[in-house]
Amino acid sequence: MVVESEQSPAKRKSAVLASTARKVSEKDELGPECWSDLSVDDGDSDPNVIPHLKKKRKKTLYLNLTDKDNAQSTSSTNLSHSPPAEIINNTTQPSMSSDSTQVIVTTKERSSERTKPKRKKRNPSAWARNERKRLRNSGQAYMTSRGKKAEARQMTDGCSTSCRYMCHANFGLEDRNQIFKNYWALQNIDLQRQFIHSTVTKTGVKRSYTDKKRSRRSNTFCYSLSVGGKGQPVCKKFYLATLGIKQDLVFGAIRKLTDTGAMVADMRGMHKNHPTLDENIVQDIRDHIKSFPTVPSHNVRQSSSKQYLKDGLSLAAMYRLYKEHCDKKGTPSAKEATYKAVFYRDFNIAFHKPKKNLCDGCQAFKNMPDPTDEQKEKQGAH
Repeated sequence: MVVESEQSPAKRKSAVLASTARKVSEKDELGPECWSDLSVDDGDSDPNVIPHLKKKRKKTLYLNLTDKDNAQSTSSTNLSHSPPAEIINNTTQPSMSSDSTQVIVTTKERSSERTKPKRKKRNPSAWARNERKRLRNSGQAYMTSRGKKAEARQMTDGCSTSCRYMCHANFGLEDRNQIFKNYWALQNIDLQRQFIHSTVTKTGVKRSYTDKKRSRRSNTFCYSLSVGGKGQPVCKKFYLATLGIKQDLVFGAIRKLTDTGAMVADMRGMHKNHPTLDENIVQDIRDHIKSFPTVPSHNVRQSSSKQYLKDGLSLAAMYRLYKEHCDKKGTPSAKEATYKAVFYRDFNIAFHKPKKNLCDGCQAFKNMPDPTDEQKEKQGAH
């Protein structure tokens, strides 16, 4: 973008030098670590055109001004228009003559070059049901699968001060809070059941307060909690209130205990009635994808392990060939979504050519109007 001016060349040159001086004073504020280099083009330029300083990049602009130009910068006569500047490599410094002065003009720099994101992969830990399970096992509030809000677990008062175990006298509020936090910090139902098993003892009935024929009581549970590294017996109400749980969880944990004293792992969702795909079909998909010849990117092979298929292929075309292959063999075929999932999950293959794939030799061969047979053979070997 250029701006036409009606002023004389001398006045325009003075305006450029004044703007340069103001930019130099802003050098420290913008920070030199964000600058790259610009240099002056020695070619001829239109004296009626004022160079435009870009505002979108934080670059360094170098203007070569001779001592004569510096001396005449304050006057408005016998000045020629300064040549426009062009961007050069960051590692290359502009050539300066012995009698020249370097003036730096800074502009804003664009953000770093964007890189193409990789294809999104499955992340089971971020699934809604797994997140819901994590919140539930940690005692936090969560939304059920039916959209209802489940409140967070809280510690309650428990038994009264007249309890025969003297629970509140043995356990202070800070001790109870620490036990509550340690229990829910486990965030795993198996570990929580193991904690319950270590603090609850199942014994036989010692005495019965009703007729033995009418009583449904067959076991007695003894509860205890640790304070100061020593276990103290507590009542059932105080135990459940301190952990913020219900008695069903305690009974379930005791039922999970085997005769050898080991705890049975949580088997929810471990049944065999899941929709699965035959491994032979998945292997046929892998073999079919491997049958297509691939080549590496010869110009970026050191920085990428991606393989590339020949031109004209697509995932839809490959699936059609796979269907024809299965029909000829008489074997069952998978759906296109399964074929695509195996392709992206198990292989690092792409259809398009990378942007940096053409080297200078390839570009020169591509621009040839009518290459000879010898040139074609040489390019094929390349």
